[in-house]
Amino acid sequence: MFSDAYSTEWTDFVCIDPDGKLIKPEYLSRAFPAFLKRHGLRKIKLHELRDSNACLLLDNGVDMKMIQEWLGHAHYSTTADIYARHRADSKLKLGGILSKALAPD
Repeated sequence: MFSDAYSTEWTDFVCIDPDGKLIKPEYLSRAFPAFLKRHGLRKIKLHELRDSNACLLLDNGVDMKMIQEWLGHAHYSTTADIYARHRADSKLKLGGILSKALAPD
Protein backbone atom coordinates (compact mmCIF):
# COMPACT_ATOMS: atom_id res chain seq x y z
CA MET A 1 0.00 0.00 0.00
CA PHE A 2 2.68 2.52 1.02
CA SER A 3 5.67 0.77 -0.56
CA ASP A 4 5.85 3.34 -3.36
CA ALA A 5 6.31 6.08 -0.72
CA TYR A 6 9.71 4.66 0.25
CA SER A 7 12.54 6.31 -1.66
CA THR A 8 15.14 3.91 -3.07
CA GLU A 9 17.26 6.68 -4.57
CA TRP A 10 19.67 6.79 -1.57
CA THR A 11 19.97 3.11 -0.60
CA ASP A 12 23.78 3.21 -0.81
CA PHE A 13 23.95 5.93 1.86
CA VAL A 14 24.28 5.30 5.61
CA CYS A 15 22.24 8.24 6.87
CA ILE A 16 18.73 7.94 5.52
CA ASP A 17 15.45 8.45 7.33
CA PRO A 18 12.74 5.78 7.75
CA ASP A 19 11.24 6.86 4.41
CA GLY A 20 14.54 6.23 2.61
CA LYS A 21 15.29 9.93 2.09
CA LEU A 22 18.56 11.63 2.94
CA ILE A 23 18.83 12.97 6.46
CA LYS A 24 19.31 16.69 6.29
CA PRO A 25 22.57 18.00 7.85
CA GLU A 26 20.68 20.49 10.02
CA TYR A 27 18.79 17.59 11.60
CA LEU A 28 22.05 15.98 12.67
CA SER A 29 23.35 19.30 13.96
CA ARG A 30 20.26 19.68 16.16
CA ALA A 31 19.94 16.05 17.25
CA PHE A 32 23.61 15.41 18.12
CA PRO A 33 23.75 17.63 21.25
CA ALA A 34 20.54 16.02 22.52
CA PHE A 35 22.04 12.56 21.92
CA LEU A 36 25.16 13.48 23.91
CA LYS A 37 23.12 14.86 26.80
CA ARG A 38 20.75 11.87 26.83
CA HIS A 39 23.71 9.50 27.12
CA GLY A 40 25.69 11.54 29.64
CA LEU A 41 28.50 12.31 27.21
CA ARG A 42 30.53 15.50 27.20
CA LYS A 43 29.56 18.19 24.72
CA ILE A 44 31.53 18.12 21.46
CA LYS A 45 30.92 19.41 17.96
CA LEU A 46 29.65 16.90 15.43
CA HIS A 47 32.62 17.68 13.17
CA GLU A 48 34.97 16.48 15.93
CA LEU A 49 33.82 12.94 15.19
CA ARG A 50 35.25 13.31 11.69
CA ASP A 51 38.58 14.50 13.08
CA SER A 52 38.63 11.72 15.67
CA ASN A 53 37.92 9.20 12.93
CA ALA A 54 40.84 10.45 10.84
CA CYS A 55 43.20 10.49 13.84
CA LEU A 56 42.23 6.96 14.87
CA LEU A 57 42.86 5.77 11.32
CA LEU A 58 46.27 7.46 11.29
CA ASP A 59 47.17 6.03 14.69
CA ASN A 60 46.37 2.58 13.38
CA GLY A 61 48.66 2.85 10.39
CA VAL A 62 46.18 3.71 7.65
CA ASP A 63 47.86 5.48 4.75
CA MET A 64 47.18 9.21 4.44
CA LYS A 65 46.04 8.74 0.81
CA MET A 66 43.38 6.26 1.93
CA ILE A 67 42.24 8.69 4.64
CA GLN A 68 41.99 11.45 2.03
CA GLU A 69 39.69 9.26 -0.05
CA TRP A 70 37.70 8.19 3.03
CA LEU A 71 37.11 11.79 4.08
CA GLY A 72 36.35 12.91 0.55
CA HIS A 73 38.98 15.63 0.36
CA ALA A 74 39.55 16.59 -3.27
CA HIS A 75 43.28 17.06 -2.72
CA TYR A 76 45.80 14.97 -0.80
CA SER A 77 47.44 18.18 0.41
CA THR A 78 44.26 19.16 2.28
CA THR A 79 44.32 15.96 4.32
CA ALA A 80 48.07 16.12 4.84
CA ASP A 81 47.95 19.76 5.95
CA ILE A 82 45.20 19.06 8.48
CA TYR A 83 46.48 15.79 9.93
CA ALA A 84 50.28 15.95 9.52
CA ARG A 85 50.60 17.64 12.92
CA HIS A 86 48.69 14.80 14.57
CA ARG A 87 50.96 12.27 12.89
CA ALA A 88 54.05 14.11 14.14
CA ASP A 89 52.65 14.34 17.68
CA SER A 90 51.82 10.62 17.64
CA LYS A 91 55.32 9.71 16.53
CA LEU A 92 56.85 11.86 19.28
CA LYS A 93 54.63 10.16 21.85
CA LEU A 94 55.60 6.72 20.55
CA GLY A 95 59.27 7.70 20.70
CA GLY A 96 58.87 8.75 24.33
CA ILE A 97 57.19 5.47 25.22
CA LEU A 98 59.98 3.48 23.57
CA SER A 99 62.67 5.58 25.29
CA LYS A 100 61.15 4.89 28.70
CA ALA A 101 60.82 1.20 27.93
CA LEU A 102 64.41 0.84 26.70
CA ALA A 103 66.08 3.13 29.22
CA PRO A 104 64.01 3.26 32.41
CA ASP A 105 65.01 5.77 35.07
